[in-house]
Amino acid sequence: MTLPPPKAGFEDLAQLRRFLVDAGFREPEVAGRLALSSLFDFRTLRGGRTSTAPPSDRLGLLIHLFMDGEPTAQGEAERLLGEEGVRLLLAAGLLAPYPHDAATLAAAALLYPVGPLLIASDVNEQAPGASPDGGALQSDAVYPALTGAVRGFLRDLPDPTEMGPDARILDLCAGTGVAGLLLASRAGEVGEGVLADLTERCAHFAGFNAALNGTDNVRVARGDLWAAVSGERFDLVVAHPPYVPADTDRMIFRDAGADGERLLRGVVEGAPDHLTPGGLLYVRGTAVDRVGHPVEARLRAMLGEAHGDFDVFVVISDLRSPAEYLSGAGAGDDALRRARSLRDSGVAAFVHGTFLVQRREGAREVVTVRRVRAPTAGRQALDWMRRSEVKALRPHARRALLRRSPRLRDGVEVQVQYRMEEGELRNRGCRVGVDAPFRVAVDLPAGASRFLPLFNGRRHTLRVLEEGVKRGMIPTGTPPDEFAGLTQALILAGILEVDGSAPPPTGAG
Repeated sequence: MTLPPPKAGFEDLAQLRRFLVDAGFREPEVAGRLALSSLFDFRTLRGGRTSTAPPSDRLGLLIHLFMDGEPTAQGEAERLLGEEGVRLLLAAGLLAPYPHDAATLAAAALLYPVGPLLIASDVNEQAPGASPDGGALQSDAVYPALTGAVRGFLRDLPDPTEMGPDARILDLCAGTGVAGLLLASRAGEVGEGVLADLTERCAHFAGFNAALNGTDNVRVARGDLWAAVSGERFDLVVAHPPYVPADTDRMIFRDAGADGERLLRGVVEGAPDHLTPGGLLYVRGTAVDRVGHPVEARLRAMLGEAHGDFDVFVVISDLRSPAEYLSGAGAGDDALRRARSLRDSGVAAFVHGTFLVQRREGAREVVTVRRVRAPTAGRQALDWMRRSEVKALRPHARRALLRRSPRLRDGVEVQVQYRMEEGELRNRGCRVGVDAPFRVAVDLPAGASRFLPLFNGRRHTLRVLEEGVKRGMIPTGTPPDEFAGLTQALILAGILEVDGSAPPPTGAG
């Protein structure tokens, strides 16, 4: 059932919003009622959640109707919500008569809190609601925002205030518009936000959600990726494109070609024409490592001739072989055949995570970085990585480290490698690693395990070099600039830290 346009204009939607908020239909209250630490852990009654009692107040019935997708008698709805509450929900197209019983009401759309917002999306198989086809999703269905995939996308949303006052923001492949609306609500000085998507249905839901939340600094645009905003430039673009490998385009919100990259390629390829100097593209999804061509190199290639103007960052949450990924995606009996086909075409692995592409400001080198994140790493860890890598390119940044006092971070592990040669057990090097905020392992030459403890926060880097040479830990004649380069690499890896440039605490952001 299609959610109709708001019938009474913004004024009635504001009244509906007040009704919902007054009923406690907000994230803290709903999470507390359901005993959840996060609403992203929500499960419907049909999805396995147990409920000990039927709804007995407004909040309970709103959860029952719009999150569980369960019908209720109109009389019961009017008793708990009041006749005016039912009228507002019917007028907005959120409630409708149940197809199988005219005296019963059911949700025509899901509705739920996400942060400070109220978000509407299509009913789904787990919450059939009033859908006359029993809940099977249509090809242009609007994907719900209260899912694990969207949780990861929203977790890593960049801070829009970083882009300065009057920043222009684009939510590409917007769906419900939840990301763009959250960004607009966080940044009081955002000049304009645009919610763009391909389908009329997504554009309608995004517009409805903007109006319901009283967000007046966004507009809705419709078109195929960048065609929706042709000729426009933005300071921040966020995108959560479809990425599930599929031989067909049966579900627009999900299917993305044989390797799952079709939409991602279009998003990245259009970035040079639409990002301002310093502008940032943030994509959450899946790309592929191909044999001899890792995803970070392929993203740079997608930028075309302008690639030399962009930094590229790949932050991996999950890495799987084609067979592992397709089996996990529920490909069924043909998973093996499709995995073999992908492998034969050069796909080595599916990389799920966060991809950041940022246009440089001014003339400088650009960076290409690949990291594996720890589960506890938040958005601030990504911000730290991006800024640290660019800061390291500043003139004299490396030499300045000679007068600073790094120290080994808590949690660093050092594994020394020995090998028996000619009757003697010889040190053949060591591996230094850390698990958070990024999982990094660096191979260092023999003797490194002896001089690394000299980085204790009380010696300048130059003093560490001099002391290491004096004790025979570091080869005589090692150039200070070369040693500063090693120190800088260990700082960027999160193995060493310096006051003012340490990685954020795990879980921050």
